[in-house]
Amino acid sequence: SHIPMCSDSSDSTVVFVDIKTGEKASGTYKGAYLFYDGINIVLEKEGWTFIDKDFKRPIDDHFKDITHFSNGLSLSVKPNECIKAIDMDGNVIFEMPEASLMYAFSDGYAVYQDAKTHKYGVIDTEGNIVINAQYDAQSEREARGIDIDGQTTIGNKDPGDDEVK
Repeated sequence: SHIPMCSDSSDSTVVFVDIKTGEKASGTYKGAYLFYDGINIVLEKEGWTFIDKDFKRPIDDHFKDITHFSNGLSLSVKPNECIKAIDMDGNVIFEMPEASLMYAFSDGYAVYQDAKTHKYGVIDTEGNIVINAQYDAQSEREARGIDIDGQTTIGNKDPGDDEVK
């Protein structure tokens, strides 16, 4: 029922505006996204955190980076720590010390980038590697990819070849 909008102040803060009434909710943030399943991620002075539809924090913690909850998990990073998958209570479900980058889960899978090889692979919601990091990632517009449950696309297409390697 609320969307983030740049405030009318000169400090580039974000406020939430009620879609129906146009009224601003109390509180300002350094950054924000749209609500997803009743939870949003916002940037405060201390870092990224979660807020619910009542603008309360379901997890009283701040992160260097986080993703929206999808498949019951968010991928989070605190300063000087590895990527961790957390549940809605903030419990760590698994860690990915070998990953330098991960994308939010979709239909039970997430793409990750290996920190050493910079290649991409796929994990499931339990942290099991489904596809070892062996692919160069390209956007769907640039290459057809490996399709898992119709959602995740990764691959390395040779421009002279119609097959995905």
